[in-house]
Amino acid sequence: MEKREKYRKEFIKKYKGVFISILLIVVMLIGFSYAWLQVTLKGEKEITLTTVGSLSLELDDSMSGGITIEHAIPLMDEEGRKIEGYTFTLENKGTIDSD
Repeated sequence: MEKREKYRKEFIKKYKGVFISILLIVVMLIGFSYAWLQVTLKGEKEITLTTVGSLSLELDDSMSGGITIEHAIPLMDEEGRKIEGYTFTLENKGTIDSD
């Protein structure tokens, strides 16, 4: 039993740097992926453009005064269906198809 414990401790000591390096690489890949897919908001009062990767979502809120959360209260479904909707346009600006 002592031999197995000694082998385990030597294994951990020997490959500790490799495990830490792999962990750091995984964390860096997650960070870079997040930065690459970070949402970019550009807009004026009438048109709001949201870009994620190569997909672009445009909101034309000139007809309804825009989406705001000021004085927002929950609505019943019946009340929400009576409200005028918004116009959204989704455009793929990349070379890869997206569903």
